[in-house]
Amino acid sequence: IAGFPTETQQQFENSCAYIENSGIDLLHVFPYSPRPGTTASRLIQLPRSEILARAATVRKIATKLKSALQCRLIGTKVSGLVEKRINNCAFGKTDNFLEFQINENISINTLVENERAVAIHDGKLLLK
Repeated sequence: IAGFPTETQQQFENSCAYIENSGIDLLHVFPYSPRPGTTASRLIQLPRSEILARAATVRKIATKLKSALQCRLIGTKVSGLVEKRINNCAFGKTDNFLEFQINENISINTLVENERAVAIHDGKLLLK
């Protein structure tokens, strides 16, 4: 959650540094939104523009970490589930939730196992 009430700039920067150095590869980032009746909704709120800016900053870090993970996987074998097909290409997610593309006519809901990651194409692992 980016932009939680009362979070200082220093606390935010500390969180960013922690994320970058923690070994985390994938993040789900969203901006804080007050929910009526919660304790947090009664705290001093950050300006919405600051909340959105902080979420954008953390998303940039997340993109960098995901790209680094994808690069580390090039040349290794991965497995995943085919979720959709477009023309003669199959698309899905690996067992660690990275998107992949394999240029074969494979049915939806098929488990592909031990396919070699050979490149990154359009933000997805390209498998062969």
